[in-house]
Amino acid sequence: MILALSLSLLASDFEVSGATVSAYPIAVVEVAAAGELGLAAAALRKRIEAMLTMTGMFKLLDRSGFLASPSEGDKRSEINWGAWQNIGARGLLKLHLTNKGEQTEVVWKLFDTGEPVRLAQGRIVTPNSKTSSAAVRICDAIIMHLSGEAGPFASRILFVRREGRSKTIWSSAADGSDLQRVTPTGTLNILPAWGAGGQSIYFTSYAGGRPDLYLSGTQGGSWKAISKRPGLNTGAVLSPGKVKLDGITYPRLLALSLSKDGNAEVYLIKPDGSLVKRLTNHWGIDSSPSWSPDARKIAFVSNRGGSPQIYTYDLGSQQTRRMTFQGRYNQTPAWSPRGDLIAFTGRDERNVFDLFTVHAETQEITRLTQSQGHNEEPSWAPNGRLIVFTSTRNGKGPRLYIMREDGRHHRLLNPQLGQAFTPRWSGFIAP
Repeated sequence: MILALSLSLLASDFEVSGATVSAYPIAVVEVAAAGELGLAAAALRKRIEAMLTMTGMFKLLDRSGFLASPSEGDKRSEINWGAWQNIGARGLLKLHLTNKGEQTEVVWKLFDTGEPVRLAQGRIVTPNSKTSSAAVRICDAIIMHLSGEAGPFASRILFVRREGRSKTIWSSAADGSDLQRVTPTGTLNILPAWGAGGQSIYFTSYAGGRPDLYLSGTQGGSWKAISKRPGLNTGAVLSPGKVKLDGITYPRLLALSLSKDGNAEVYLIKPDGSLVKRLTNHWGIDSSPSWSPDARKIAFVSNRGGSPQIYTYDLGSQQTRRMTFQGRYNQTPAWSPRGDLIAFTGRDERNVFDLFTVHAETQEITRLTQSQGHNEEPSWAPNGRLIVFTSTRNGKGPRLYIMREDGRHHRLLNPQLGQAFTPRWSGFIAP
């Protein structure tokens, strides 16, 4: 019954991708609680509101306009349906927190005020100090119930920050909270990429005096050298799954750019660093590989045509295909987890960098950003509905922004991050 109701909402009120339907109007309230429990409930509500707003799918209603009593409960018989209908709420999310000693129980209920009916509910138990973390599961569950698609929040984002003369790698939750340093200061650490299951990262570091590839845990600690071949060891990215190559199936492979033979080319290596195959062999520079979600193709950048352009390489046919012909400087391809689009950075006729997508089959180009500073380095959320990128808008240097996959609904990820570069969104990470 819940699924049938959810799909009926999708057809009339809920926006998933690029439709002209308006965002879903929703009110989020916590059932009255006192003391520390009340503060925890308010913090949880605020994080949920920010996360739902970030998706561009929801219209969060202003609490100052609520007509229902603040003491209203979360049972169907206790809800003043007319009061919520009168302010334009279609969805109503109720949060009820209960202290369980060193833990907090969070019960959430999502109602449709128009029916009126309860659409979904859940129960989450968290340590008292981490009550706001329940927002991840609640928001993803709401998106799943209303759209039938996974939400983006069971994931994290890697990025690079400049700290003095150093560049360090950090990670954050998908909404920009929970900042964690991965690498220490003192050297240049760049081009991060996620390891298997989101539990490790690959990155290039100049710690040894040259650009070598290392592996580290997401909490920092010791590094493991993966590739220290002469020249460049950069742009490594792990395949999303098994790779079939020359009649052999590999559990996972890393694609990266190596210049060990004098020119930057795209290679495949095993996660332990052992060489598998050289994919490109051209006088031009080939770099910045990005896997298709089925691990059958790789997008990359090459200047073999006279200027940097986006190409794809088919591992089965071993054929290369040029994807972009517009613009004279296209780079940083990022293949959508949905498989249909490749986002990239392009320099336009004004020498401004902006974001575009090219369709993986039709090669249709769509512009995503314009007239808002330089916009570069796109990376997709694991559900393929959001893109994180860097932007110099507002004159504050490169900072991380989030937008919808069609280029709408831009949001600064976290003002506290300051200048940040090279964001990399993880796949789904199990809680």
